[in-house]
Amino acid sequence: ADLDYTWYTKLLSPSVEKLIQMCKHSNLEGLNVWAGNLLTKTFVYKVRNSNLLLYTWTVDDSENAETLQSWGIDGITTNRANWLKNKIR
Repeated sequence: ADLDYTWYTKLLSPSVEKLIQMCKHSNLEGLNVWAGNLLTKTFVYKVRNSNLLLYTWTVDDSENAETLQSWGIDGITTNRANWLKNKIR
């Protein structure tokens, strides 16, 4: 399992607004972020509303994958691709 962010990492992590600004400034098409506590429905909404793609890693359980899919995530990186694909049809 992935380690959760420490309080220090959370403190230093840029806001979703700053990430969007950085993407636009650098002419990037989207973001690929860890599926941890900072990836919320609001985060996904703001990124997608900014016409950016959003991918996440590493999601190895179907419940989390279905939630992210319902939020509008564009893609999920997993260690269990075939299994997860069959679970979230």
